Amino acid sequence: ALDGSGEKKQVEKILFKKHEEIFRLPYYQQLVSNGVPRWQHNIAWAKEEAKNRGLLNRPSDSGRGIWELTERGKSYK
Repeated sequence: ALDGSGEKKQVEKILFKKHEEIFRLPYYQQLVSNGVPRWQHNIAWAKEEAKNRGLLNRPSDSGRGIWELTERGKSYK
């Protein structure tokens, strides 16, 4: 939706809309670490896992707060 790169808030907004039916459930609305909803916390952990697998660039490559797919991430199925 963002052509492989976007700001954190943009990515979260798109993911929330795509999975809104699930993320609106009380379990995912519970506040967890740092007072954020569980759905948002889970997305952050998924982003870290994608980064560790080489699917997302590190902030030093893309810029702080920018989530950018690597070439491997763009071709991941």
